Amino acid sequence: MLTSVGRQTFTVKNVGNASKSFKISHIPAGTALTFQPGTIFPADRPVPLSAIAASIKFSETSFTVHPGQTQEITAHISPPTDLDPTTFPVFSEFIGISNAEESYQVSYLGSVGSLKDVQVVDNTDVFFGVNLPVLTGSAGNFLLNATNFTFVGDDFPTVLMRLTFGTPKLLFDLVEPDVRLKTTLNKRGDNSRVSERSVFSFPSAAKSGTFAQVPTLGSLFEADFQPRNSDVDDGTGFNTLAISTPEFANGTTIPNGSYRILLRALKVTGDPTKEEDFESWLSRVIGVNAP
Repeated sequence: MLTSVGRQTFTVKNVGNASKSFKISHIPAGTALTFQPGTIFPADRPVPLSAIAASIKFSETSFTVHPGQTQEITAHISPPTDLDPTTFPVFSEFIGISNAEESYQVSYLGSVGSLKDVQVVDNTDVFFGVNLPVLTGSAGNFLLNATNFTFVGDDFPTVLMRLTFGTPKLLFDLVEPDVRLKTTLNKRGDNSRVSERSVFSFPSAAKSGTFAQVPTLGSLFEADFQPRNSDVDDGTGFNTLAISTPEFANGTTIPNGSYRILLRALKVTGDPTKEEDFESWLSRVIGVNAP
């Protein structure tokens, strides 16, 4: 299978005892429109298809391969045009190699657009009537202002969120309430009482084996390779992170005080050492007032 677009090569090897001649053809197939137009939401099944296909120019359209020899073919693939890029079209076609006695196919796959440009975290109000992500209280109410929590009984905060696309790394950390961060997901006016210092301090990309060092107060949760949420009412349409005890992920106690929760999601194909490859969100201020 060939993947991506542009210049690709494949080989045909003759393992027989006689020379063989072949012709090459392009066999177009449907192009899937994988997102709903003008939205960040994947298309529902059955995924809509377009008849607009990619085009290919071959280095050879016919060739002869002698016994034990190999023929390399170069394919210059151009993606389909005149499609809405917000639907993130995915095309999959075939290359035919045939003669009167034999017929073979090579499949290839490509996309109109970059996976890195697809939004990962839902920040719309489509599913819950309030912009996500959002904090909820013990009664499931949305917390749109600073709120104190005692962590007695069910008096604790929960982060409600959705993933509209998969992410290689999902992080929740605790930060100071006055941290300054230009988030990618917060709506304008969501952040109050912020200072000018940045929460991010990433290492040089030249340092191998080191994950991005973020000067937060501590990790609340981390998960790798999380799938997107569904849009059906079967319990898989959203995620929640309940902070039921005033503790970091490593079990150490969160001191009483004021904080924000920082959510970060790495974009698909993103570099975990680069701040710009993460989507980010800051919660409203939460007060930890545990007895």
